[in-house]
Amino acid sequence: MATMHEFRHESIQDRASVVRYLKALITGIERGHLELDSGEQSFVLEPQGLMKLEIRARRKQGRVKAVLKFSWREEQEDATEPASDTLNISV
Repeated sequence: MATMHEFRHESIQDRASVVRYLKALITGIERGHLELDSGEQSFVLEPQGLMKLEIRARRKQGRVKAVLKFSWREEQEDATEPASDTLNISV
């Protein structure tokens, strides 16, 4: 039976710091190994195979919230072709 482990970190950062964290996440996903550490807790992730991607954004009463979520299975099933749902992100 699998045990559940959770890592959670929340802080206030400037935009440049957030960019550095996002770049580190990208590098970790590319390499297939992420180590998260907040001093009090640590967590190792090994992204592999097909991944589910979810992006949500909303604007409400002058506050903006964007959520980036990705997930995968640790025990890989037979890999199928990625979904053809197209996402365009422009800068």
